[in-house]
Amino acid sequence: MDQLFNKAEFYLALQSCGLGVIVGVIFAIFGLKPPSPDNIAGIMGIVGIFFGWVIMGYYFK
Repeated sequence: MDQLFNKAEFYLALQSCGLGVIVGVIFAIFGLKPPSPDNIAGIMGIVGIFFGWVIMGYYFK
């Protein structure tokens, strides 16, 4: 059975999450609003970009 993540991908995901937390703390310290969309349309646009990247990566491999 294929694993969802191998060790390298899991560690990379943890590092990315940790970096996101650090950047979030920096934004909070300076009282800045994080650079993210405020509505569902913006969030779905980001999700669509990601899925487009995944689909095209699958077809071009």
